[in-house]
Amino acid sequence: MFFKLCLLMAALKTMEKWPNLYLGSRINTDIKKAEICKLANKVRSTTAHGLEEKIDIDSIAKLGRFRPVYSRYLKNSTIWALLIGLDNDAFQIALQPNKTEEAGQIRRYLMAHEIAHSFGYVRRQGERPRRFFNGPNIFWEERFCEEFARQLLVPREAIPNFKNAEEISRHFDVTRQLARLAISAKPMVKQTSNGYEYVMDLS
Repeated sequence: MFFKLCLLMAALKTMEKWPNLYLGSRINTDIKKAEICKLANKVRSTTAHGLEEKIDIDSIAKLGRFRPVYSRYLKNSTIWALLIGLDNDAFQIALQPNKTEEAGQIRRYLMAHEIAHSFGYVRRQGERPRRFFNGPNIFWEERFCEEFARQLLVPREAIPNFKNAEEISRHFDVTRQLARLAISAKPMVKQTSNGYEYVMDLS
């Protein structure tokens, strides 16, 4: 009984620290980039990461109750990652197994992207996260998640302090492509006649 009480207290303490950034259906609207950056910076500050620090994505995941796993079901899929709600206000981040040279950096990027999706879920202690809406076109949500991931991994406020993309890639432990996209500030998702397509190439 005492052990269970300790676990409950630890869980409550953790969720007190995780920021309540629920966006609801707003996640699939044209949220301004400045607001997205503010949300990402809030997660950074909550987990005691300065704007010029490389984030520890696993400590962020642990604090927010996200459990990353490599899923054999995604091995030959076109889907790179999925966010799955679990009991007791937690999520699983299912990741496609990756053996490329940049596998660790891609994992960090995918986890940051999926964490962003969680802000469209209602979270209550002891319950499975719930999502109450599904838009016909999720372009804006994917744009939000891509912009959030870029800002969380490479804050735009820190970019002027580095000479080039190579330095940014090494310092923040991100792919060279993401470093270049951070410098250019170009959109991470393109709207197409069929919906959307990502700018990042994970192949």
